[in-house]
Amino acid sequence: MSTTRRGAPELPERRTRRPRAAWLAPALLAVALACVGVRLAPSLAAKVAASAPPAAPGPAAPRDFALVDLSAAPTNAPTNAPTNAPTNAPATAPTNPEASVSRAWLLAEGPEPQARDGRRYVTFTFDDGPFVETTPAILRVLDQRKIRASFFVVGQYLEGSDVRAERARKVLRDMARAGHVVGNHTKNHKLLTSLARSDAAAQIDDDSALIAQATGEPPRYFRPPFGQLDATGRELLRERGLELVLWSVEAEDMLNDDPTAMAKRIEAQLERNSGGVVLLHDIRPATLPTLKLVLAYLYDRKWSPRRPERYGYQIVDLPTYLARTQAAPRPYENREELENARREASRLRRPQKRARPASPTKADLVL
Repeated sequence: MSTTRRGAPELPERRTRRPRAAWLAPALLAVALACVGVRLAPSLAAKVAASAPPAAPGPAAPRDFALVDLSAAPTNAPTNAPTNAPTNAPATAPTNPEASVSRAWLLAEGPEPQARDGRRYVTFTFDDGPFVETTPAILRVLDQRKIRASFFVVGQYLEGSDVRAERARKVLRDMARAGHVVGNHTKNHKLLTSLARSDAAAQIDDDSALIAQATGEPPRYFRPPFGQLDATGRELLRERGLELVLWSVEAEDMLNDDPTAMAKRIEAQLERNSGGVVLLHDIRPATLPTLKLVLAYLYDRKWSPRRPERYGYQIVDLPTYLARTQAAPRPYENREELENARREASRLRRPQKRARPASPTKADLVL
């Protein structure tokens, strides 16, 4: 027993009887009446409901960088956070059902900027993997930022019973479980325009089969090697319901090894194009540090719903990017027209040079 300051024994705390909850009596009455088949009057039912204790609020959703602005979702919910549900299926109707290469290039440029809406959408895509040495580290960085990206994979890494192939399939399963899009990039990264129809079809079909075996779901998006596709390839995509996806921003990371230079190249293109589909390759060691630099750049310039008209970037997944583009398409027939409009806008923004005064003549000097 503890003692007080003067040494006297401390009296035990007196227990007070808790008052019964005010809602208990009407609730018991309602139960009793229900047992004998008596229906509560509306007024009494309302009193019982009003007197019940409120439900405890749930924990607040964490805030993150890669929020997708969906009107049906609360503003503080991480709608772009990784989930266990794969996102291979398009969120809306196909944006390019004819598999037009010209339209695919234009769609990659993203939605037309809207008045009083400063959002500039960015989505990340990675080609030529999965590579067991480099892809997992990229997945970890994306997970830390709660970003869903798209990976256009080459099937030859998934085929076989050796340890490396098993590891590659596990990487692909982890990718799909994290909510990333897994797309078709052919089985052997062959230039489809150089193949016979049957061989081109086999490149597409074999890759889709290997992806489905690893993830349990066939791909819905396709990116041709080197971005080249002819009439035969477009017909093959239409027959299989695959959506053609190209890009609008690239680091040329297959040709360079300087992360700082590549990050600046991406940043300049994002600024000029007001966002875009970023192309990287998860098989290159320099891609990871480049990605980190670009994400830091975008994070410092992220769009804020508190000031929606202010210019800022928002990272979204590929289905969301295409849905936004479909809802607000660019008012041009092709990418060439868009580029011409950009050049003209850039010219008009440049300050006009003042005309130099004419040199004085001999007569002016005499006067």
